[in-house]
Amino acid sequence: GRHRSLWHFSSHEIGFALVVAVISVWAATVALVVMRQPIVGGDFMVFYTLGELASHTDWARQYDWTAFHALQVSLVPASSEYAYPPSYPPLVPALYAPFAILPYGAAFVSWLLVSSGLYAGLLAVAAGVWKQIPRYQIVLASLIFPPFVAHQILGQSSIWPLAGFVGGWWALTRGRPLLAGTILSLVAIKPHLGMALAVVLLLTRSWRVVSGLAAG
Repeated sequence: GRHRSLWHFSSHEIGFALVVAVISVWAATVALVVMRQPIVGGDFMVFYTLGELASHTDWARQYDWTAFHALQVSLVPASSEYAYPPSYPPLVPALYAPFAILPYGAAFVSWLLVSSGLYAGLLAVAAGVWKQIPRYQIVLASLIFPPFVAHQILGQSSIWPLAGFVGGWWALTRGRPLLAGTILSLVAIKPHLGMALAVVLLLTRSWRVVSGLAAG
């Protein structure tokens, strides 16, 4: 019979290779990067502090940077040398309030699990467009996408705008413009990412989407 090409792999082989890659990359990342960070989670301590403010309905203190830093140090004592003046809208503290219920270490682990699950779900939704590639392979490959790995170990917040864009697109494709606008309001966490979106919505007179955005 013919010899199989060295560059031709079955779907099962590709899936197995991706599983091995995900396990290897994340095991190495946790062992070599996460466990050696000066402050585990990096930027997450800022969002954790914001969540603590929201849980006590103290919405104004995030703009008093001296008081905010004092609260940050009280929650994460090792962070006294790190000052991150927050400039986020009040929507951000509200999103992180559930994590502030837990001690910092447990909160960061919970954030990793929740945000990773959310990311995988968003990619699974978006992957439905490419019928020629199995959805699970796209999701597995996305878990070792370098920007995503960096996002997680640094405790960053770009997962929320991603949820806004993918969720908004999903709602629009199902003829639900008001819901799409409400989901797209998550992009307001990083307003610069929504500038082009705002222009498009206004030029196309998508007023129901704009109404959903305003409500969000």
